[in-house]
Amino acid sequence: MIRTNVIWKMAWRNLFAQKRQTLLSLLGGSIGAMLIIASVVFFGSFDESGTKWLREHYGPIDWELTPINGEQSFSSQQVEEIKSGSNGRILIFPTITYNTSVYSITNNAKIDNAMANVLVIGINNRSPLLDDSGNRISSSDNVIVSKPVALRLDLIEGDVIGIEDKKGNVKFLKIQTVSEEKGISGYRGSQSSTGTILIHESMARELFDIQKGEYNTIFASSDLRVSLDTPTFPIYFKDNKFGVLEPKKEAISKVKQVKTNYGTTFLIASGFAVCAGLILMSELFMMLGDQRKKRFGALRALGFSRRHIRHMFMAETTIHNILNVLIGTVLGSLLGYFVVWIFYTLFKDTLQLVSSFEVPIIPYIPIRDVIITSIAILLINFLITIRSGYIISKISIIGAIRDQTGDLNRERSRISIKSKITFVLALAVVVSFFYMIIDGELVSQLQELQYSVTAFGLFSVFIWFLAPLAMLILFLYGLRPIQKTFSNVLRTLHAPTLPVILATRYPLQNRRRVLSVTALFSIVSLLLSMVITIGGTMVYQQEKGSQSANLMGYQAYVPFKDKTEKSKIIQLIENKNIKDNISNWTILEPYRLNVESKGVFNEKFPMSVVSPDERFVNNSKVKIVSKMPMFSNDAEVWKSLMEDKNVVLLHESFMYAKTDWDKRSLQNSILTDRPIKPGDEIELGIYPKSKGVTTDEDLKNERNQIINQKVKVLGFVSTETGNEFYNLMLVSSDFYETFHNRGFQWKNTQNLGYFMANLNPSFEKVQMLEEQFLLHGIKNFHVPSIEELANAILLKHTLGIYVGFIILSIMIGIIGLIILQVRAVHARTKQLGMLRCIGASKMNIKLLFLFEGSMIGWVGIINGWLFGSVGGYNIYKIRQIGISPIEDPVPFKYPIGLMAGIMTLMLLMILLLNFVPARRSVSQSPGIAVRTID
Repeated sequence: MIRTNVIWKMAWRNLFAQKRQTLLSLLGGSIGAMLIIASVVFFGSFDESGTKWLREHYGPIDWELTPINGEQSFSSQQVEEIKSGSNGRILIFPTITYNTSVYSITNNAKIDNAMANVLVIGINNRSPLLDDSGNRISSSDNVIVSKPVALRLDLIEGDVIGIEDKKGNVKFLKIQTVSEEKGISGYRGSQSSTGTILIHESMARELFDIQKGEYNTIFASSDLRVSLDTPTFPIYFKDNKFGVLEPKKEAISKVKQVKTNYGTTFLIASGFAVCAGLILMSELFMMLGDQRKKRFGALRALGFSRRHIRHMFMAETTIHNILNVLIGTVLGSLLGYFVVWIFYTLFKDTLQLVSSFEVPIIPYIPIRDVIITSIAILLINFLITIRSGYIISKISIIGAIRDQTGDLNRERSRISIKSKITFVLALAVVVSFFYMIIDGELVSQLQELQYSVTAFGLFSVFIWFLAPLAMLILFLYGLRPIQKTFSNVLRTLHAPTLPVILATRYPLQNRRRVLSVTALFSIVSLLLSMVITIGGTMVYQQEKGSQSANLMGYQAYVPFKDKTEKSKIIQLIENKNIKDNISNWTILEPYRLNVESKGVFNEKFPMSVVSPDERFVNNSKVKIVSKMPMFSNDAEVWKSLMEDKNVVLLHESFMYAKTDWDKRSLQNSILTDRPIKPGDEIELGIYPKSKGVTTDEDLKNERNQIINQKVKVLGFVSTETGNEFYNLMLVSSDFYETFHNRGFQWKNTQNLGYFMANLNPSFEKVQMLEEQFLLHGIKNFHVPSIEELANAILLKHTLGIYVGFIILSIMIGIIGLIILQVRAVHARTKQLGMLRCIGASKMNIKLLFLFEGSMIGWVGIINGWLFGSVGGYNIYKIRQIGISPIEDPVPFKYPIGLMAGIMTLMLLMILLLNFVPARRSVSQSPGIAVRTID
């Protein structure tokens, strides 16, 4: 029967017959789909923009191999060894690269404009890397110039360009092609070059003094495809023949990190909106079934089967579903496009500060993903349609015609038993939840779940999520005593009690329907209040942290990988634009030592060794928090440290016992129960240089090579160390040099050292300093305080967008409430007319619906606020568990003003919305209302 045209015509007629209800249902049902589609567009835009950017600037290049141990280039033999050692698992492309300055040349052969930090790549004309760009270098005197260089210097094909060689001389070459950035022609390298120029390999050797058969860079690739998969270099050479730079992996990780951090937020909000939308659709379909009940009863009496009724109902609801998904898909695509555009427009500068994010995010609608998501939403909605159709088709013929549901006495008895069971279970859940909150067991179990899954931990999560719904059930089953109490209060105040008495009747008779609508408001209010509660504390923490953020007591730092970069930085700070904004600076070159000490440390672990100089002592804001009593001031401690090889200063994390730390922290595993004190003498067992990958034989040989060194602990220092100076140990220059050959670097901090500086510029000057460093090929200029502040700004913006998504979700609850109230007025038209006939005033009838609708919405909002605030506070407590003894506890800052404003606005909005059904309830005369046929 579902294939009969008559069925579909009837479905369309029903939709158009009740335009307002259809419009409201389409609006409410499409919001969930709209938000989830917007999230898909958000994710798709990041993927497409990231892939496009990688195609332009990397092509198939995954890694950049560089010489090590002070060598400037690879010999032809080394190139062959790397190639044979890879066993075909990677493709290698030997090249010559050099960052230099280039110039536009006038017709008079004079230098005109200049552009610094341009990457010049000398490449073999037969290299497969040139296939991607579609260009070949015709002769050694010709060059291929990337479009950014040509635009900056106002150059076209056939012009002459000057390239500065290694000795500072300028070589004139002819521009063969101005190329779009694609693959090798857009490669910027690991130094964030401003542009790219491709030249013939022979010319590169001449310009940059590279001998025949030698190369200073080897590009490597897993294959010739371009994707957002993060490649890890697959080859391990035991003799460590080269260094591996992974600029592509770094760029990909930044794209994925930003996409995950902010896209996941939107996805969570959208997911809850979809759940709310599904609840609304389920209730809407059941209301439609109730509305068609008499009609379906008459059709059943005429001989229609339950299957026919089910098909008729499903035809109408299927049209609803299709329209909901279509509208949601179109609006969601537009919303996602707009969110991506405004996100990158607003956050571009902040992202640059936080993570040097360089990838332009372009709005993009992934058609395939949008279609798949839309179909998935449609299928889920269709399951609801099947369920609703099955329930509606079970109506009895006589009961439907008489507007009854069957034997009322039996029904009331059955519901009574079910009600008692439901009430007891809901009460048990709520009592368990608040007991676990007061006892602290909920926080403890949720914290434990981060490390291991236990049955009680999962039960705690189950109770946490179920408690808000259980509280709503308790309220609905407690309406009768609440109504009696409230009526007595109103009677004492000489206020009208009829609206209060009648306002509870409909919710009592339609508990499931009212529960669904209050649950919609509760879900949205819970999410909103929980995010605001924990978000306010997180923003406060980041803003406070930004005021004192530093690294080793300095406001800014720049890592350098070798002596060449170090010299470049030192030369650069003589630049007037930079020198005027740096008050003082120093150079720190830490290395790691694997050490052990019986009775002091439980196991072997790495320490960061730093030798401070006079500039560090005089200018760094590193504080000595504890020292030997023999020293009267900090200056004496620093003097003793710099003169004596056998003394050290340790980071403050070592002045505590293991029991002061969280059991899963590194300090808990390496420290003993007895804390180290100033003046203690400890014997360090210093291991040979770490080889990274070791066998049992290697470990045995390492232990045989341990050197024991007795040192006295002068005291402890307090400073931000980051990963760069983790497990800090300050030593004299003699100690530093003695054990330097045993030092090593971690894989994630492969830097020779750090340029540290104190600044006193404005925000704009910080950006100028970063631009100056980038212009000269030096990236990763960091100002921790600015980065922390930028993180706080990003968090604020993200919370703002998240709240915006939640507010859109509130529309689902509002529409559900409007439909519920409009349907309630329609269903009780005769009863309202009868009340008017026996003397009830218009004001009492209006107050009836005003109280009823407001109560339904307010209960959901207040319930969500209560559990959301409690949930936010619990998340705060979980974050505080295991805080290290060297960290200041983050005070809980409940945003009372903001929360009160938002909650009040939501409550007032619900109150105002209920004026519409309240006015409609008295729009008909009593006589007409009594004679109304449903």
